[in-house]
Amino acid sequence: MGYPKDNIVFSDDVTAVLFQRGHEADRAPMDDVDALLRLLTRFLPMNGQR
Repeated sequence: MGYPKDNIVFSDDVTAVLFQRGHEADRAPMDDVDALLRLLTRFLPMNGQR
């Protein structure tokens, strides 16, 4: 079964990956503040739609 991929962020020490609607929507290096902000800005509005 696995994790739902409608709106979820997976991360490790190097990279964060955003999945939305079953597809990879964004990827950001953990040490790139601007890229992480972009990823989280995409993630949070959709998270409120549950």
